[in-house]
Amino acid sequence: MGITAAGESLSRHRRGDGSQAWRDPDRPVWDPTSASLSVIAAGGYDGYLRSFADSVRHFGHPVVIGFGHEMNAYWYSWGYGQQAPSTFVAAWRHIVMLFRRQGADNVTWLWNHPGG
Repeated sequence: MGITAAGESLSRHRRGDGSQAWRDPDRPVWDPTSASLSVIAAGGYDGYLRSFADSVRHFGHPVVIGFGHEMNAYWYSWGYGQQAPSTFVAAWRHIVMLFRRQGADNVTWLWNHPGG
């Protein structure tokens, strides 16, 4: 759903070498494509999200994070017809509020949907 994209951006900015992959040896890599929006909204991934928010905060530079891109498209499990819009919004709000509570104020949130 895009939450790992920020980690890739962190890596490129921090190293300055254009690398696409970011791996923290102290943290497992999370594949968000199978994450449940309702579990996200209910706090089921909060441990990972707090850790990620803390990393972004400590990075100390502006970061853009896109979550659940193209949410109004049917071809993603989090998209139109796959999830209730209210479930997507609840997950989005939960993530944004969690980052804010963690003090990750250097994040700009990207709302990305296909044009039409």
